[in-house]
Amino acid sequence: MRFRSLFVACVLPLGAIGTVYGCSGDPSPEDICGWLDNPASPNCVAEFHEDIGAKCGALDPTTVTGTFAKREALDVCVLAQGGSVVFDPPIDITKFPTGMPTLMKIVNADGSACGEISQTSLFDWSLKIAAPVPVMGASTASSSSASTSGAGGAEESSESHYSSGKIAVTSLGGQTIQVACPAPDVHASGVLTAAESHVFNLNQSLQATPQNGCPQFAQIIPQAVLEVDPGGVLRNGSARLRIQFPPEAREAKSSGLGGASGTGGSSGSGAAVTVAPELVYYFDCAIPGALEVCANGIQDGNESDIDCGGPETKPGCPARCGEAQLCSFNCDCDNVSFCVPDKMGIKRCTASDAGVVSKAACSGIICSNGKKDPSESDTDCGGTCPNKCIDGQSCATNDDCAGNSCAAKVCGPPKCNDLATNGDETDVDCGGATCSKCAETKKCKVGTDCMSGGCSPAGICSACFNMKPDTGETDVDCGGTACAACGEGKTCVVPADCDTKACNGGKCNGCTDTIKDGMETDTDCGGPICSKVFTTQCKDGKTCMAASDCQSNGCLNGKCSPCADGMQDGNESDVDCGKSGMMSTASDCPKCDNGKVCVDAEDCISGQCDGNHCGSCTDGVKDGSESDVDCGGSCATKCPEAKICNVDFDCEFGVCQLPSVMTSSSSGGGGMGPGICNTCNNGFTDSNESDKDCGGLTCPKCVVGEICKVNTDCASGVCIGKLCK
Repeated sequence: MRFRSLFVACVLPLGAIGTVYGCSGDPSPEDICGWLDNPASPNCVAEFHEDIGAKCGALDPTTVTGTFAKREALDVCVLAQGGSVVFDPPIDITKFPTGMPTLMKIVNADGSACGEISQTSLFDWSLKIAAPVPVMGASTASSSSASTSGAGGAEESSESHYSSGKIAVTSLGGQTIQVACPAPDVHASGVLTAAESHVFNLNQSLQATPQNGCPQFAQIIPQAVLEVDPGGVLRNGSARLRIQFPPEAREAKSSGLGGASGTGGSSGSGAAVTVAPELVYYFDCAIPGALEVCANGIQDGNESDIDCGGPETKPGCPARCGEAQLCSFNCDCDNVSFCVPDKMGIKRCTASDAGVVSKAACSGIICSNGKKDPSESDTDCGGTCPNKCIDGQSCATNDDCAGNSCAAKVCGPPKCNDLATNGDETDVDCGGATCSKCAETKKCKVGTDCMSGGCSPAGICSACFNMKPDTGETDVDCGGTACAACGEGKTCVVPADCDTKACNGGKCNGCTDTIKDGMETDTDCGGPICSKVFTTQCKDGKTCMAASDCQSNGCLNGKCSPCADGMQDGNESDVDCGKSGMMSTASDCPKCDNGKVCVDAEDCISGQCDGNHCGSCTDGVKDGSESDVDCGGSCATKCPEAKICNVDFDCEFGVCQLPSVMTSSSSGGGGMGPGICNTCNNGFTDSNESDKDCGGLTCPKCVVGEICKVNTDCASGVCIGKLCK
């Protein structure tokens, strides 16, 4: 596995207009142009395809064919090579084009898993290839290497690569996708390579210009397409899935681009060469066509019974009903039956000695009488008969033929000049792999069916979907009189070219229409277009998503605010904090953490501002105006005996003894510290003393005759009757 650099050079090429995709916002999307166009370090999706090869699929769709058992149950397609494709949920052609499956499991002939594909849209899919079955008697490395069908040769065996795993493309909303690749599961020389995940802006390729993006790479963005043709009466349909992989090696990549690979810009004079994807069709499953009314096993239309009776031409059936089948008239019955009521009064075809029913008395054309009647194009087929003529039989129109192709009045294989839509044609005599490309407004399935190279989501040829600028368009696939209006930041000539109906300086701009639209974060400001292209940033108090949306370069809790600009400004007491006064937006900054500069207690989370710095009386640290840890100063908690103090007010019992006082025989305190909270020299019995200035936990021990509570209060160690003895 070759090393891949994820470094994106955010350099705007000379002459480029706008921004470099992937170089703004937080987090920033990566440069999709450089990711797709780096032959020295191919992207992980291209390498995954190279390593896995055509496992569970093949480049030639005819080699991965299969069929569903019946039209009414499109859940399992049995492959001709063995194995199957399981659709979950099953395809529901009654709801076409909705009702499509979201998960397709490819199963080997032995029942083991081969692959699993999920697909909900063009850029929302995943491909999981199962781990190879170990080869008996082979080492793990050789077994894994043997299962890899990529074409890496000697190089492949000397580097890390894939033999299984899962790649995924996920739409993140709008035009942003995430591409994820697994870590290689076969390692060389013990080198481990991690999984990869990338986020891209699709517009950098899909709606870009050669000067400011890479539209030539639009087809090689990893994408999956589920093609479903439901078929029709006597016409098979198909369901097939293709994935368009980026090619790993190619000769013509970006000869029209100037500058370093990956910048997305252009200063060259040549046109960028469109790069073709590597296509893999993972299955092509035939959907059985629907039976004709007269052969579908149910009583419908004008039939008098199941698939028989009624007029002998459409909308009835050529088949006549037999013994005991329902009828309305004698002509509903075969040649040996009459239509008579049974014992219950219900008319049924009944054999009778009365003779053969005279068909001369029946209306309609007999489409099974073994001769060519005037309304038939050939014997018992074509014309008004429901039966279609086969190749070689006479015809008058394409509709007479089973293959829908009538040339020189003879049914034959589909042709590109038979004035019919048949074969793989997408419209009359055009489209598909054989016939010429279709003109604008003709039906299509993919862009290659069309002269313009563009096929709309509705299946109509249109240059507005070929991912390149054409005559009449003001930008790629937008603007002008034929295509949809362009989004913000796209090139325009008149306001009608823009979906915002505002064209300023040759660019679509909704940043002046007094409406919050496009990618704006607030009305006419913010977002990548207003902020970057038209430099219309939001004022404080307006909605934002990133600092770049705001004039103050600060976005706090979704609102523009200088309280997030990384500087001390306005009425802040410290960088982006402090509530010492109201700002122009009538919105205060957050309170400051401990240690930050403050003016008063209102600036601090702790509610304590001492010495112009925020502190706390419960943080286990001596800070602020505290004389000792979490006590004294402005703290509500006074310091107990032996704790440091500055003034008497710091102490629990109101005495702060300075060191010089504590060593003298005089009493009293109140000096400016630092000192020690000490009541042993104040001439009172307080704190935990047993007598005046003695006993307890901190004062000297009492002498004989002084009051005590316990033996340890006394110098003699004897306390009897509450007196030291």
